[in-house]
Amino acid sequence: RHCVQNNNCWSNNEDTVPRKKKTRGPIMKTLWDVYNALIYHALRIGYSMIRNLYLIRCYVPNYVKIFRS
Repeated sequence: RHCVQNNNCWSNNEDTVPRKKKTRGPIMKTLWDVYNALIYHALRIGYSMIRNLYLIRCYVPNYVKIFRS
């Protein structure tokens, strides 16, 4: 609840910022959103790759046994 209040205060402050700064604001915000999205997707893809590698490492020996027998 406290954080939400702080976010509201911050966004209100942003609205009262003089117009000179506002021209650069949306661009920076968009870049930041893109940056965060890239990091998020990179982490998610990395995590799934690691998980897949782990699964492969677990399953491959079983398949090898099946083929050998």
